[in-house]
Amino acid sequence: MKTTKKFTFLSILAGVFFNIAIAGAASIDHFEVTITPTSANVSEALDVTIEAVDKNNETVSNYDGTVIVFSETDKEAEFPNVLKENTYTFTSADQGKVKFENAVKFKNAGKQSIHVYDLNDDTIMGMAEVDISQGASSTGGEEITIISPESGITLGKTDVVISGTTKKNHRVVIVINNKEEINTTSNSEGVFEKEITLSEGESFIKAQVLDADNKKIGESENVNIKINSTKPILQSIKVSPKDDVEPESPIAVELISNQGLSSVNVILDDVITALKETREGVYKGTVTAPKKAGKYDVDVVLKDDFGNQTRETAAVTINVIEELNSAGTGAEDTATGETQEEMKAAELKDPLRITGIKLTVLKTKSILTWDKNEKAESYNVYKKKEDGTLEFIQNVKDSYFEVAITGDKVTYDYFAIKGVGKDSSGENYEGDLSEATKLQTGPEILILFLLALFGGMGFVIYKRKYS
Repeated sequence: MKTTKKFTFLSILAGVFFNIAIAGAASIDHFEVTITPTSANVSEALDVTIEAVDKNNETVSNYDGTVIVFSETDKEAEFPNVLKENTYTFTSADQGKVKFENAVKFKNAGKQSIHVYDLNDDTIMGMAEVDISQGASSTGGEEITIISPESGITLGKTDVVISGTTKKNHRVVIVINNKEEINTTSNSEGVFEKEITLSEGESFIKAQVLDADNKKIGESENVNIKINSTKPILQSIKVSPKDDVEPESPIAVELISNQGLSSVNVILDDVITALKETREGVYKGTVTAPKKAGKYDVDVVLKDDFGNQTRETAAVTINVIEELNSAGTGAEDTATGETQEEMKAAELKDPLRITGIKLTVLKTKSILTWDKNEKAESYNVYKKKEDGTLEFIQNVKDSYFEVAITGDKVTYDYFAIKGVGKDSSGENYEGDLSEATKLQTGPEILILFLLALFGGMGFVIYKRKYS
C-alpha cells in the first residue's frame, strides 16, 4: 500500500513537471520585431530586435526555438554572419529577446520589411518595416573623429581599442601606418569601436568613413600612438646583512632595475615593503626579518608607468636564526614562551580588520570596496590561487580596487584584503587577512526558486492526500 501511495505521488509530481513544460512551450503567440532607425539610406546598417511574446505582449523568457529571418521586399538585403543561413536559435541567456546590431543592409530604396517565422510553426511570426532612401551623393566632407586613445599617448600593451564618432550606420575603415586597413561599422548613434593590434614602437592611426558604394566621404586626423610593452628587468639585488640574521632585525635591501619605475616592492613573509629610487635605477629600503627561525624567500615586484609588471619569485633568500640569549631580554611567559617585550609589542599592534566588503559588477569591470580602517595607511590586495596560496596583486591607498572583466568566459576569482599600518616602533606591518570575496554568476537563484516551488507543491499534495 505504501508503494502505491509513493508511486501515485511521483506520478502526480511528474505530471506537474510535464504540464509546466507544456504551458511554457505553448505560451508564445508571436514575435515583436523592431528595426532601428525607422528610416535610412541604401546600404546603411540597421539594428534588428526580435522578442518572443505571448497574447498579452509579455516576453516569453523561456522561448528556445529557432527562427528564420529574411526580407520579402528586398531579396538582395544583407544579413550578418550570426544569422547563419538566415536562422537563429534562442538560448536561455537571451531570455526571449535578442538584438542584432548592424544586422541588415537593404540594397534597394522604398518601404522594405523584415519577416521572422518560427522554423517549426509558421503561424508564429512577426514583421517590421522601414523606409529606405537612395541617399544624396556625397561631397566627401563627412566628419569622422577618433576620440580614444589620445594622440601622443604611450601604452603598455599591443592590443588597443580605437573608438570615435561619425555618421550613423556607415562603414568605417581604420588605417594603420597607411598600410593595414581594418573594417568596422558605426552604430545607430554614430559611434564606432574596434580593437586593433599594434607593433612595438610608434604607429599612426586614422579613420575613414565610406558611403554605400565604398567611396571615402570623410577622414580623421592622424593619431600618434606609441607602444612600450617591455617589462622591467631586475638586474641585481643584495641584502645586508647577507648571512644569518636574528628575528625581527632590520635588513637593508638594494636592487638595480629600470629607471623611473612607478612602484618597486619586495615581499618577505607576506609583508610588502616599498623601495624608493635613491638614484637612477637604484632602489633602496629596509625590511624586518620574520619572528620565527628559518629560510625565507624575498620576492620582487616591479611596475612601470605603462602597466608593465615583472614579478621575480625568490630573488634572494635570507636565513633567520634563533635569537641569541642576552641579559635584559625580559621575563618569559611560561605558558606562551613569549617575552614580556614581545607580548607588549603584540598588544600594541592593531589587527586592522577589514569589514564591509562589497563587490559591484559593471559591464567592463568589477569594483571591490570595503569600510575604511582609520588606523590603516594603505591596503594590500591579494588573489587566492587554486593551490590555496595568496598572490599579491596591488597596494592601494583607498578602500577601493577595480577588477577588469576581460575575455569571453565567466571567471571565478577570490580576492582578500590586508590593512597596512605602522607599529609602535614605526615599522610597517600587515593586519589580519579579510574573508575572501568571490565574483560568482550562475543559475543558483533559479534553482532555489524551482526547489521551493516544487517543495511547496509536494507539501500541498501531501496535505490534501492525508488530511
